[in-house]
Parts: sequence; C-alpha cells; structure tokens
Amino acid sequence: MKRILFMVLILFSIFGLAISEEPMGTNIQTLPSLKQLQDKNITPPNLQTQNQPALENQKSQNYKSSQEMQTEEGSENKQNNEENLNIEKKIKEKEKPTLSNIEQLYNQRIENPKEIIYQYGYDFFSSYQVYEMGSLGDSYTIGPKDKLLLYIWGDPVDILGLSGFYSLDVDREGKVYIPNLGVFYVWGLTVEKAKELLKAQFAKKFKNFRIELSIGKLRQYPVYVSGYVKKPGMVLINATQSVLDAIALAGGIAKNGSLRNITIVRANGERENIDLYDLLIKGNPINIKLKENDAVLVNPIGKTAAIYGAVKRPAIYELKDNENLTQLINYAGGMLPSSYEYGLKIYRYEDNILHLIDTRIDEQILTKISLKDGDLVNIVSIVNAKENIVKVEGYVKYPGDYSLKDYPTLSKLLDKIGLLADANLNYAEIVRFENNDYQIIKIKPLDIINGKTDIELKNLDKVVFFPKWMYSPIEVSGEIENPTVIDYYPNITLLDALRTIIFKKPVRNLKAEVFDSSSEIGNKLDTNLRTQNELNNPMKYQNKYLQNYQNYNNETYQNYQYQNYDNQAINKNNANFKVIYLYDLLIRNDNSLNIPLKPGMKIVIKETNETEKDKTVTILGEVNKPGLYKLESGMKLYDLIVKAGGYTADAYPKALIFIRESAKKLQQEQLQASILAMEEQLEKSSEGFAAAGATQEEQTLAKMAIEKQKNLLEIIKQKAKIGLGRIALDIPLTLEELKNSPDNIELQDGDYIYIPSKPNYILVLGDVYNQISLPYRENKTVEDYLNEVGGLKDSAKKDDIYIIKANGRVISNRNFSGRFFGWEDNKFVFGRSFYSMKLEQGDTIVVPSEIKVPILWRPLIKDVTQIIFQAISTAVLAKRL
Repeated sequence: MKRILFMVLILFSIFGLAISEEPMGTNIQTLPSLKQLQDKNITPPNLQTQNQPALENQKSQNYKSSQEMQTEEGSENKQNNEENLNIEKKIKEKEKPTLSNIEQLYNQRIENPKEIIYQYGYDFFSSYQVYEMGSLGDSYTIGPKDKLLLYIWGDPVDILGLSGFYSLDVDREGKVYIPNLGVFYVWGLTVEKAKELLKAQFAKKFKNFRIELSIGKLRQYPVYVSGYVKKPGMVLINATQSVLDAIALAGGIAKNGSLRNITIVRANGERENIDLYDLLIKGNPINIKLKENDAVLVNPIGKTAAIYGAVKRPAIYELKDNENLTQLINYAGGMLPSSYEYGLKIYRYEDNILHLIDTRIDEQILTKISLKDGDLVNIVSIVNAKENIVKVEGYVKYPGDYSLKDYPTLSKLLDKIGLLADANLNYAEIVRFENNDYQIIKIKPLDIINGKTDIELKNLDKVVFFPKWMYSPIEVSGEIENPTVIDYYPNITLLDALRTIIFKKPVRNLKAEVFDSSSEIGNKLDTNLRTQNELNNPMKYQNKYLQNYQNYNNETYQNYQYQNYDNQAINKNNANFKVIYLYDLLIRNDNSLNIPLKPGMKIVIKETNETEKDKTVTILGEVNKPGLYKLESGMKLYDLIVKAGGYTADAYPKALIFIRESAKKLQQEQLQASILAMEEQLEKSSEGFAAAGATQEEQTLAKMAIEKQKNLLEIIKQKAKIGLGRIALDIPLTLEELKNSPDNIELQDGDYIYIPSKPNYILVLGDVYNQISLPYRENKTVEDYLNEVGGLKDSAKKDDIYIIKANGRVISNRNFSGRFFGWEDNKFVFGRSFYSMKLEQGDTIVVPSEIKVPILWRPLIKDVTQIIFQAISTAVLAKRL
C-alpha cells in the first residue's frame, strides 16, 4: 500500500511540473483574456446572461439601421458597378501589348497591318504564380529561422514526462530547445540527420517510443537575379521554389533578354545554363533549386527570326547558331494545310539592303537554309479563288454565288436573284478585278430591267445592290403642282430632278433655289476612293454610310412632310446655295446651269421679282468696252456698240458674229428633223433590199453602201453641233452707216455679239488638194485662190461650190447672178463669172464632194453641210474667244 501511494505521489509531482512550466523555444497556446474577448465582440460564457439585454438591444438597432440604408446601398452598389466597369475598361486598355523594338522591326515589313506578330514566350511570366508549397524530403538542410515539427508517441509509462507535439524554432545560432531534453545544434544538418540526433538523445531517458521530424515553416534566403529582367536585384525565396520563381519575383524577362541562355551561378562558382524553350515548346519541366547567395543571370537576347502566314503559331523566335529553317517551322507548330508549295519567302537584311529570297517548300531545301539575325519568313497561303462564278450581294432575295455559264449577262442574273421592294433601281455596282486592279462599274438596274442596255459579266464579278434610301433623298417643292421626293443616285443633275415637275407659272418667271438643309447631308458614297478591303466587301462599306439614313423607308417616302423654306431659313452665304433661273436652264438651254446634285439637297421653286433678274446682252471682241450690258427697252445693235465705246482700230465689222438663242434652238430643231429623215431613209433602204429578193452579193454591196452612209450620218451629227444660232448681218464699216442700216436690228435678252479683228486670210475647205488658210490679197478672185491650193479634185462638185462671206451669208455657183457686162474699177467688164468674183477678208471657199446618197438626202445633205461649214467659218473668226 505504501509503495502504491509513493508511486502516485511521484506521478502527480511529475505531471504537475509538466503543465506548470513554460519552456523556451516552444509554441504554447494560452486562453484569451477577458479584454481580448471583448475587443473581438465575444462574450464569455459567465457574462452572457447579464449582458444579454444590451446585446439584443444592439442587434435591434443594427437591424433597423440596415432597413433604412437599403435604398442608399442600392444606389451605392450601382455606382460601384459603374466604377468597376470603368476600372475594368482601363485595365483592358493597359493590357494591350505594346510592341518592343524587335517586334517593330519585323511588323513594319508585314504588308497586312492587321497581322501582328509578337516575341514568343515572354508572356509566360505575366501570368506566373509563385507558390510556397512542395515536399522537401529528409535531404533538406536546416538553418536559422526554420520551424521544425516534432511528433512523439510510444508507451504511456515511458513518455508521461513529454508532450506529444513540439513546434521548434531554429534560432539565429542554429539551435532548438526541447523541454526535459535540452538544447540541440541543428544548423547544417539535414532533416534525416537531425531526426537521428534527437532520437539518440531521447533514447537516453526513455524507452519504447518513436519520433517524426518535419519542416513546418521554411526560412527565406536571398538569391540574386541580374541581367535582362524587369526588376533586377535580390529576391527572397525558400527551398521549395525554383529558378523560375526567382525570375518571376524579379518581374520576368524583358523582351531584350534571352529565354534560351540563362545562367545560374552557384555560390561556389559553378555555372549551369538553362533553355526555357525546353519547357515552353518541348514540355520538359525545369525544377532547378537555388541555394542561398546563388545568382541568376539573364543574358541578352541572341539571334532572332520571325515566321508568319500559313503556320500554326506565327511569332518571333530566338534561335541558336546551329538551328535552321526547319527548326523555326517546328517552333511555329508546323505549316497549315493551306501553305503554298512555291510560296516560301525570306526577307533578309544584308549589305544595308533588304533582300528577298523566294523558293519552294521542300524538306531538303529547308534543312539547307541557315537563318540570319532579323530574317522574316512568310509561308504564303493558297488563294481560295473560285472560278467562273459571279457573286451577288445586297438588297436581293437570293444573294450568293452564281454560275457565270448559266448567267453570262446582268439581265439573266436579275431574272434569277429577284430584287427586293426597297432596292435602289437607279444605282448598283459591279466590282471587277481586272488588269491587277479593282474597277467600279456603275449601273442603273432600271435600264437593264427595261431592256435599254445589258452588261456582260466576267469571272469573279461582284454585283452589289444598294437600298433605296442609302442616300438622303432630294426634295422638290415650292411653286409646283406635284411636290415630290426623288431618289438620289450618282451623277443626278438639276434637269433630272425637274424632268417630271409641273410648274404653276411660266418658267420665265420662276427660279430654283438649290441648297443643303443640314451639314450632315452630302456625305455621299464616293465610289472613286475605296480601300482594297472595301472593294472586297462592298456591303460592309455600304453599311458604314447607311447609319445616318436609317429613318428613310417606304413609309417615309409616301408620307414625306415638305418643309417651307423661306429666305430667312436659308444660309445664302453657303457655298452650296445656288439660284438657277429656269428660263435660262430650260428655254435657253444653258448647260452650265445644269448643276450636279448632292444627297439630301432641297430644290425650292420660287417666283422671280420683276427687278430681280435684268435682261442682258453680251458684246466682246474689238470694242473699247467689251462686257455684259443691261438690255434697255428698244435697244438696237448700234446703241450697244456705242455704249461699248465704239470700234477699235483693228475691228472688222463686216465679219460681225451675231448669236441668238432663239435662232440656235430653231436651227437645232431643223437639223434634228433633217437627221431623223436621213435615218428613216436608211432604214427603208435596208428593208427594201431584203424584200426585193436581191442576190446575196447585191445584198452585201447594198449593206456596205448603207453602212458608209450611216458613218457619214454620224459625222454630220457631231460636226453640226458647232456654232449654231448665228444670224448673218450685212454690217457696214462705220457706225454712222450702221445707224440707218436695215441690219441695225433690235436686240433680245441673251444676244451675243462678237466683233473680230481684220482676218487678213481666205479659208479654203472641202474637196481640194490642200485645205488651208491663204493670205488675203486685194482683187484676187475665187479662181486665183483655188489655183493656190492645187485646184479641184476629180470628185469635187464644181457646180455646187459656194462662198461663205465673213458675215455668214452664202453665195453659191448655182445662184450667182453675174453681170454680162458693165464697169468695175474704172474698167469695162464683159462676161463676169462666179470664178472671177473678187473675195473679201474672212471669206471661205467651200468645195463639196460628189457623194452618192439617196435622192431624198441631197437637199438635206446640202443644208446640213452648209450649216457645218458656216460653223467652221464662225469658229475660225472667233478663235480669239
């Protein structure tokens, strides 16, 4: 009994000693004090009852305040969300990669600006995460600031004097303290050696036990990262972290640093090189550990070459000296199936010049091509070109590709594709690639539909149909019976817009005010300025301009509200504001007033004031005060010349040119009627030969003759347009004689008078050996001048020769009434003829040709030919204009 009591007392004393002592170097958890609990808003169990009412009251107040703040929190959350979106937007903008000098060197040589290549592998460290996790094993060498975890278990009797777990801090001297055992020096020992040391010490006092030793918290030690990193210097790492962690802690490798030549310099001087391509491309892990005071040197980037085009991973790669084009293609992941066999291009800087090496893709060739620093390799893709197709886009029911064989013309294609109801019938485009360049062919679908014209399509043509309101419409309003809105189409003019307008009053008293109503109108589609991408994608180009005009549709067209533009509403100082008098445009046919229109223009028809537009006449040439003069009531030719200061010394009034618009219009009508009669006769002749049962040879000869006559008619059409409207006047040399002359006619609005200088020449035209101007010589006759040009040709019509006087009158051989005898220049003249007639300055001799034409044509040809040569004579006289 005494022995049992003694053993209990010993155990009690040992147990009490164990729980009362606080050994050094251990982590012992203690209960928190009352103050610590109160600071954390935790109520101890013994105080919960007496503090319960106060706590409940506080909860109630907190609940009420949260209800009142719900609205404010909602608004704050909305504001916070907006702020977060702004922050995210700014972050994204900052995350946009900026090109390094090396990247700029390569990208400036790539033709496509959207194809950008970057240096490979440098974004690896941008998303790199450094972790402190990892198993160390028993080989880890212990040092100061490490934390060791010691676990003890075994027979209860033998280990009652020990705790089952100890957290041991290694102090600066490398020692740890274990209660009841003492202090142990572990610096420099591996975990395994330290465990053996502790086990041996425990075995001296205890039996039947086991221990386990591991690392709880690792110490950090310095290593040095230098060279081409973003933040060179010392970094702190632990034993679980690798060389990649150290580089990441230094900010990663800069783009002028090498990924393939990184040197690890050990504290003892040993060196080791690593190549990050082993990890990035080949997938081999790099888990090299660093020790205290080791250094990592990132060397400058070595030779680089870039590859783009038909490869899987286009980029700029760093190469070693022995690597060739095959390795570069392998780094890029290999070539795509679309790579072109003959499309290998290498751009190389050599001898201060950028050279191009052009070769084919072949395994033997690739291995032989050694790359140089700065080489840019382009693997060209096969063009996905389609043949014998026409592409249709835009406002059609069935867009897409169509066979050129089945639809060779635009009219056949229109029958198939079906235009939408709101398609633009006045304007469409054919985008055609021809002669290594894109061409825009502008078409009017309405003309194709009506059969007026057709267009033959070509391979790869792209036909684009636009919406009706792709342009702002043109509005016509004012003094008209039918205010309207007109579709704009390119090259539309004022006359086109007024073609269907019914005016309320005579056009002599009307004017058109043409202007832009807003600054945004007029941004029309310019088909002459297009990028290649826009030519390839015309519908995308069209949509860019449609956003301003989406409000225009069929309903808008039918229910258009016309605005009343008064004088105050129009900025008349605007360069786009114009006033066009309809009499000048529609009656006098002044084409200079037929201005081109822009999208969205307004045309307002208004009545002119009596004093708004003065009637004018123009006098130019050899007068002292040429210019534009107001037409006064009853003004005659003499009055105008006097107002213009009279003749100059060089004036030749006999050749005065008088142009009147009303006469011009009449001549145009007569000329048009004559030409129409000729065309009708040609058609009848052509039909007559076919119906008469002529032989094949006779029909062929007849067709040839008719074809020549058609060509002659075309020449007549073109030349007869010159100089119409001239009135021939017999003007005396002096003003005094003109005053009482019957040719002193009264002037009209728009009359044009030109007084030439003395011509001093005779013009010879027609079927002579040399059509030329000859110097005027006094007393020379028609025969004299004809002899000077070599005489008449055999094909000349001698009986139809005529003279166009300088004033425009005509004297022909047929109607010449020469005197049989009489006095002339103090001489008796007998038997005077047409050829002996003396000519005056500025006269023109016209010798017609013997032309085989239908009988009906002969008077018409004579009239038209006379008009033509009169026009030529007039143009020569007015050559100084």
